[in-house]
Amino acid sequence: MKRGQSGQALFILAIGFIALVGFVGIVTDVSVLFIRYSTLGRAVDAAAVSAASQMRRIETRRSPMRTATGLTTSPKMKRAASPT
Repeated sequence: MKRGQSGQALFILAIGFIALVGFVGIVTDVSVLFIRYSTLGRAVDAAAVSAASQMRRIETRRSPMRTATGLTTSPKMKRAASPT
C-alpha cells in the first residue's frame, strides 16, 4: 500500500451511503407529493359533483326568478327584485 491510500475505501463508501440516503429522501418526498396530488384531485372532483347535484336540485324545485330572489340577503334587495 502506498502512503496516503489507506482509508480511501471508507471515504468512498461513506460518500456513497450519504448519496443513497439522499436519494431515498427524494423518492419519499416525491411519492408523498403524488399521493397528496391525487387526494386533492379526488376532493376537487367530489366538490364538483356535489355542486352540480345541488344546482340540479335547486333548479328543479324553484323557478329561476325565485332562485335569484331567494339568494339575496337584504330585505331591500328582496323587495327590489320581487315582481309586483
